[in-house]
Order: sequence, then structure tokens, then C-alpha cells
Amino acid sequence: MMEITPYFVKDIKRYVHLSVDTCKEIKPVTVNYFDLTFVTRGSLTYYLNNRKYVLTDGDAIFVPPNTLRKRDSTDKSVSYTSFNFYLLDSVNLDLDIFLPKIISNNIIDLLSINGNVNLLNLSYEKEKLVNLLNYIILEIMQNQNSHDINQYVNIATQYIDEHLDSKLSLEVISNYLSLSKEYFAKLFKTETGKTVGEYIASRKMRLAKQLIRDNELSLSEISKLLCFEDYNYFSRAFKKNCGISPIYYRKQHKN
Repeated sequence: MMEITPYFVKDIKRYVHLSVDTCKEIKPVTVNYFDLTFVTRGSLTYYLNNRKYVLTDGDAIFVPPNTLRKRDSTDKSVSYTSFNFYLLDSVNLDLDIFLPKIISNNIIDLLSINGNVNLLNLSYEKEKLVNLLNYIILEIMQNQNSHDINQYVNIATQYIDEHLDSKLSLEVISNYLSLSKEYFAKLFKTETGKTVGEYIASRKMRLAKQLIRDNELSLSEISKLLCFEDYNYFSRAFKKNCGISPIYYRKQHKN
């Protein structure tokens, strides 16, 4: 059997690339693999750890293992692609869960060429998919870093990243930008697909995961460093955002 040489991806469990008139419901289930799903036409509604995400043209979701995932049925036509896969043990892929307008024409063109292959243990088909998914991940990472957004939102995201050890809120950031809270809240949600609070939480949790993996600080010290009111609040926020507790996350990566 041909040996697969992955970059991020260790193996692909399932691949779907479909245009359908209706889409069935996915019952709530905790996945034990990574899931990258994106819509190229139409709309799909997912719930990840009971948080709602509506995907429209060009949107993607990146679902890590141990996430409770559910999808609503739809009676409207939709085109979507879904990869269920495993990463190499040495890879820590910190993509945002919701990735608005991230799917480029390059990705769409590649998918149209590749079609909906059947894995069926055909090593060359699986290798094609592994290489395709590696490329898609790289493209998404590049698009996520270079996404052309409003200058106020760009300044705000930089401010948030530079002050993750401070108390951050919509009021703090809108005051910094000399904008009304109502205007900035709407602008930020339109540009990023997230509320200001959701973005702050995602960035704090991203840093928290890095500190838990790569630092000898206690979980309580990390909680204080990220300016949470107390450890219990930090633990609840971490589990809500990441699907598992910070204690279990540290145990996973120590093992």
C-alpha cells in the first residue's frame, strides 16, 4: 500500500462534497475527530457545545475533538464540503471555530476538480485527499491572517491581542476607538461574524491553551494572568469555549 506523507493531517475518516436539495439533521453527538465543514452555496446551521453557528456562502467551521456537534435539517438546496480527520500528534492547529468568508476561489476550484471521491481503502485516493486538506488548511490559515477588515475592527483586534492580560469589554474597546458601543458592536459582528465578547473569549482561550501546554504556571495563575475574576469562572469559560476543562486539557497534553 502506498505510504501517505502528511503535513498536518494524519488520516481522513470521512469526506463529503455535495450539492443537495435537502439536508438531513445530524443528531447531537460528541465527535472524537476534527471536522472542517464549509458551505459554498446556501446555508447550514450547526450547534457546537450548544452554541449556534449559521454557515452561508464562504463560511467554515473548525470542530476539534470532544465537541458536542449537532446540525439542523434544511429543505433548501445547499452545497457543502466536510472533512472528518485526525491530525498528527505533534500538530497543534489553533484555528478559530467559526471562520467567516474564509473559503477562497482557489479552494472551490480544487474541490470541483477533485469531486466526491470514495475512500474505500484506495491509498492513492486517500493521499490525494490528505494533500488537498493540507492545502486547504494552509490556505485558510493564510486567509485568516490577511483578511481585509475595517480599520476600526483591525485596530480593535490588535488592541485585544495586546491586552489579553487586562479586563476587556465592548465598553472598554469602543471607548478606546471613540465610537459608540451600539455602532461598534454592529460593525464588529458584521466584519468578523462574532460579537466583541465572543472574540475576546476566543483569543483569551487560545492564549490559555498555549500557556497550559507550554508553561509551568498553575491553572489558577493562568486564570489571574488572563484577568478572570476567579478560577471557577475561568474554568467554566474554558470548557464552554474548548469543550473540555483546563485540568483535562493539561492532562491530555502532558500525556
